[in-house]
Amino acid sequence: MSAPKYSSSNYDSAAARYQQLADKYSGENAYKYADTAARQAQVQAKEAAESEGAAAQNLARNAGYSRAKAAQAGAAARASSYKNNYSNSYANTLSNIQTANSNALNAQQALLQGASQKDSNKYQSDSNRYGAAMGAVGGVFTGAANALSDESKKVIYAKTDCDKRREELLSRLKGGK
Repeated sequence: MSAPKYSSSNYDSAAARYQQLADKYSGENAYKYADTAARQAQVQAKEAAESEGAAAQNLARNAGYSRAKAAQAGAAARASSYKNNYSNSYANTLSNIQTANSNALNAQQALLQGASQKDSNKYQSDSNRYGAAMGAVGGVFTGAANALSDESKKVIYAKTDCDKRREELLSRLKGGK
């Protein structure tokens, strides 16, 4: 069994996805969303201006203005409405797009952190399993070493020295210990 190696595969794929989103939603690429906001603001401002201009023209005609004066009042109302609605619509749309883009990046960043944690957890789990296996192997070796290091075995080895053993036996025969 080999020692575990750290793999950042989950993090790497999440980081690649984050980079794709960052490239798409920030920097120079983000300017295309300003164009989208401008187009949407033009459509909304035009619709509001036409509606308001027509209403102003009708009110002027009903108030007794001539056709020319009513048309002029309608045109002025259209221009004012377009200008006000375009600015508001553009700001709101761009803000909504930026918020959505930021949310997408934040969500991917959370996934990135989760992927990093997943890699770390896997490595820690593998390390724990490796440590347990090495502990078991170490226990076997420790047990074998303890068995070989038994004190009684040391006495046997000491007594197998022929000269010492002969002297010990002669001493016993002579009445010594």
